[in-house]
Amino acid sequence: MLSPIECIKLRGDSGTTKSVKFDSESNPESYYKYAIKDLEESTDERSRINSLSNAKRALHFQVELLADAFGFKRRIKSNRSSFPQLLEFCSKCGIIAPRILKKLNHIRNLVEHEYLVPSIEEVEDFIDVVQLFLSSTDRFLRKFPTSLELVSEDYDLPDDTHRLRLLLRLEPSTGIIKIREKKCNKESDILHKTAKIEFEKVQSEIEDRKQLQKTFEFGEELKGYVYCKAITKLSEVIKFEFTAEQNEYFEWVSLLLKKY
Repeated sequence: MLSPIECIKLRGDSGTTKSVKFDSESNPESYYKYAIKDLEESTDERSRINSLSNAKRALHFQVELLADAFGFKRRIKSNRSSFPQLLEFCSKCGIIAPRILKKLNHIRNLVEHEYLVPSIEEVEDFIDVVQLFLSSTDRFLRKFPTSLELVSEDYDLPDDTHRLRLLLRLEPSTGIIKIREKKCNKESDILHKTAKIEFEKVQSEIEDRKQLQKTFEFGEELKGYVYCKAITKLSEVIKFEFTAEQNEYFEWVSLLLKKY
């Protein structure tokens, strides 16, 4: 079984996404806009407090959505969870960049006290960081990466028989990442013989010689096709999975997000 570190060199070949649905009439962007409007109307004490509160709601809402989408509930069985727990979970998944996480924690700690009246500069700084966070993470909710196929760079080349194709699958909110590793590590003569058999099958399926001649015009394309068929036939397939309760889960999810 490969490790995520060993798969860093693989390239993304194809993948699928889906929009994450949630049961709420409001959304993080709505609260962010409320925060902006509060300051536009006035910069007095009441408006600064309201603006900060709405910005915090936008931040918390977004973090909760992201954590839920990436399987937080599977890791934490309790219905009650703290914001630092949610933030840490998102960070371990690779959703939040370290520098943004540091800024979020720093500014949030400054304004966390219940009766603190923030200055206009503190509110504006917090809103700016929240806006940065929303814009950098919204893609995970609009286009959640449900599957990604990774391949070695030489996968389609017949002169190298060491090939790897890795399929990662992650459905929203399940907290389970499924990995299928398909590896071909046969001697070259075995691969070439198998490719020849696949080529003969193609020939036998084409009765019209004119059509056959047309097929030969795409020599490299046909060559790649029969070798891919041979590689698939000779490949060993290994399936494994990890849940959000295991540390390996975060390593694979982080790989999925980096490569997507």
